[in-house]
Amino acid sequence: MAEAIETRIKCPYCAGTVGPDSTICPDCQEDLAALFRLEFEHVILYNQALSMARNGQWRGARNKLLAALEVAPDFARVHRLLTKVHVQAGDWEEAHRALVRGLEAVPGDAAMLEMQPLVLRGVRHHERRYERQHERGQTVPATAPVRDDSKIGATLGLGAALMSGLWLIWRLIGPADKD
Repeated sequence: MAEAIETRIKCPYCAGTVGPDSTICPDCQEDLAALFRLEFEHVILYNQALSMARNGQWRGARNKLLAALEVAPDFARVHRLLTKVHVQAGDWEEAHRALVRGLEAVPGDAAMLEMQPLVLRGVRHHERRYERQHERGQTVPATAPVRDDSKIGATLGLGAALMSGLWLIWRLIGPADKD
């Protein structure tokens, strides 16, 4: 279940409680839309990033999430989504960094702890692939390029759906190999 975000603020003019249904103070009738925008900028950026990620726009989503982290470095949802965006883009090194930063900012976050085995397996797989190709004399980019191409986004979305299904099965049945 998603954690609730408190969207009520105190009116700076009359100290009345405003929100979540309106930006107008019920007591003094002052419009506090700008204050809401400032107060909840990280949530707005997160929601924009979520929309972009759902459309396969990994680079745009990543940029919005990084901006949200500048405003609210302890906002767990941003860390989770940033990790997922990097996973979807195939950038396992950045996914690992995002996960570690997220766990440092929000220690014990259950959702991030659940992502940890998947990210670590992805990093190990990427490293093994790099080593095999390096042994054969092939060049391998350190990370996968992040692109906003809708066909790639759709393909990655399908891959993500398959990976999510496999991960869910793995979580329900248990790992075949205990690392």
